[in-house]
Amino acid sequence: MSKVLGAGEPLRYMYGVHALVAWLMKVLPVSPPVAFAALDTLGLYAFAFAVERIARRLDPDPLYRLFTVIVALFGLDLYVDGPLYAVAGELFGYRRFGAPVTLQKFTGINTNQVGLICVAFALLAIMRIVQRDPGRVRSWLLFFVSAVSAGVFYQPAFMAIGSIGGALAVAALLWQRAERGRDAWMMLAVLVCSSLLVAPVMVSVSTGTPDDPAIQILPGLQHLRENLIYMLFHLSLPAVLLWVSRRHYLEFWQRRSVAHAALLLSVVVLQGLYLVVFLRFKNEYKLLGFATVAMAPLGAVAVRDIWQRHRTLFPWLLLLMFLPAMTDFTWVTLPQPLTDSVSSSGRDIRHHNADEDALYGWIREQTPVNAVFVDSLLTIPAIAGRQLYVGLDIGRDPEVSAGRMHNGWLIEAIMFQRRIMEVDPQRLDLRERLATDLLQGPGIADESLLAQLRASSPAGRPLYVVARTPAQDGRLAALAGLRRVYAVQGRTVYQFNE
Repeated sequence: MSKVLGAGEPLRYMYGVHALVAWLMKVLPVSPPVAFAALDTLGLYAFAFAVERIARRLDPDPLYRLFTVIVALFGLDLYVDGPLYAVAGELFGYRRFGAPVTLQKFTGINTNQVGLICVAFALLAIMRIVQRDPGRVRSWLLFFVSAVSAGVFYQPAFMAIGSIGGALAVAALLWQRAERGRDAWMMLAVLVCSSLLVAPVMVSVSTGTPDDPAIQILPGLQHLRENLIYMLFHLSLPAVLLWVSRRHYLEFWQRRSVAHAALLLSVVVLQGLYLVVFLRFKNEYKLLGFATVAMAPLGAVAVRDIWQRHRTLFPWLLLLMFLPAMTDFTWVTLPQPLTDSVSSSGRDIRHHNADEDALYGWIREQTPVNAVFVDSLLTIPAIAGRQLYVGLDIGRDPEVSAGRMHNGWLIEAIMFQRRIMEVDPQRLDLRERLATDLLQGPGIADESLLAQLRASSPAGRPLYVVARTPAQDGRLAALAGLRRVYAVQGRTVYQFNE
């Protein structure tokens, strides 16, 4: 698979979910936003189902199961976002990414939700295993499928599942070898088999260089200090709840001590990884999101106790839990001025500007699916479904740079290509230079420029150029190597002659 911002370049990204969405669009006549919304809805149900089943194995009380799902979705972290997060940042001079609000991961076109689902089902399998469920084969199969799915769809979740499974196996060999030694060796065998199975996928999407590694173990004391300080904030509310409900919790622990110990060890392992592991772009915060899933059945014990014994405090507890989620959702719920207003129509995304929509409609209907485009904007892949020669954004609205409008990108295209996708710098520089020279100078575009551009484009694929200004149109019209194939108000498309 190749990436849409650089046709022919390898796609070094966790593309499993996007491939699933593409398949869903072939089966059902829906657009990408609708397909992602359907996936998020089904994923949210699957996640809540797995969490509820974990809670059911600890206590059949419906109220406890409800609180477990609520804690899993909203967490117990006061410093995810909002006022307290800002205050902590001002006090200590930096702001650290904290545990994400789980529910927020089911409201976008990301792949995080699949990782959360995999971790939830892996924990459910672990609960079945440690409680000696009669269906042991199904339990091990569920754990194996969860681990492999994480490795294929969301690799950080595979790290989490592997770490939890490995820690539980080691603990069983050290303290319960006679009773659970067989399960420990089985756990290690399943982890080895799943690792071998997903290794090709993980290698294909891996990134990082010796100077900028994708993962580091304890890169420095500053990293440990910052994450440790944040961890103290992260655990402040759970610690208070544990103290208030300590007696109730001890009684609950005694009924399912082994299962509780497995969940507690899972939380400790994932939070420990957060302290010592550095992932590029500070993505180790996602490990705390996985830890929230394991912490939910434990935190729900205290939440239920406060509901039963401290009714006057319960609304305030809910406010503390929901407030970070409220502030985290503001960018989703508040309208923002957009450069490209679009809507869904069947499988297509339609632009609200009639001329722009006509351009994208022509591209969808009249160009091959493997066509490559040179353009000054980033909209063709998302709206017309074709790949770009290179992801240029030189035609963007100045209001976007000024922060008064939004073009739909949460990450700058140049950052996405250079740091995340890690396109070869020389090839990327060459493509950016050739495309920029063709569209807007500084010199006169000539046939040699077209030859270089064609030579650096994937072989055998039709190549087009979009002119969006009179100056661009004039430059391209003068080239014998191009022919005009489409024109609409202020937009002209040229195709490279074969």
